[in-house]
Amino acid sequence: MNVYITTSDRFSYLVPGFAYMFNKYWSPNQKVIVLGYENLPSGLPDNFEVVSLGKQLPDKIWTDPIIDYFKKSTEEYFLHIVEDAFIINSVDNDLIYHLLGLCKKLNVPKIELGGVLKCYNDNRDIPYDYFYQDEKVDAGSVPGNLWGIKNTLHPSIWNREYFLAMLKPNRTIWQVETRGGKEIAGDGRDVLSIFRPWPVIDTSNVWRGCQKGGGSSNYHDPKSAVGVFQQEDILHLKKTGVFK
Repeated sequence: MNVYITTSDRFSYLVPGFAYMFNKYWSPNQKVIVLGYENLPSGLPDNFEVVSLGKQLPDKIWTDPIIDYFKKSTEEYFLHIVEDAFIINSVDNDLIYHLLGLCKKLNVPKIELGGVLKCYNDNRDIPYDYFYQDEKVDAGSVPGNLWGIKNTLHPSIWNREYFLAMLKPNRTIWQVETRGGKEIAGDGRDVLSIFRPWPVIDTSNVWRGCQKGGGSSNYHDPKSAVGVFQQEDILHLKKTGVFK
């Protein structure tokens, strides 16, 4: 199963830092395909392949080139991560492939790997549709009304056809999670979110919020490293220019 990282010209500078954290905490033997545009990252480890999707579309349109790429793909399942979601703890690769097997066994089109439903449930006491448990993992099925979780782009294993069905042309990545989520909320498909153990523990390094001087935008917050990353990782990421 391939791991795909999607990036943009603006945030492709994060990819070398992502690659460092990925190979340290996941595996230098896992193939990773980076989908970018013209400002492509360089000097990545051997297990990282970089693919240009051409010229990035204006107005932050994200879906069109992603749709074109995955329509040409033949793989049934893949794992997708956005470039700012750095892996910060050891990944159980055997568990990842156990979950891939569950996708096929249970005919599940997506498994979210980072416990988003559990965090949401703990804070809001929202019931899940059903509970799945085996000798390796506990998981809940995301209720259709929690559309922001059902289609979240947090690290997840996706069925390619389901991924494509969620994507509509001429949308930003933010619109994929908002408008797209509402559209698939009642599709009758079970999407699982892992309760424990979390196969992938990550942290987002780009946040949507107010920059200095006002206005809403995406920005990189170097303070996100404090208390989350190991000190040696912070030093490496500063040395390579990912953290200032």
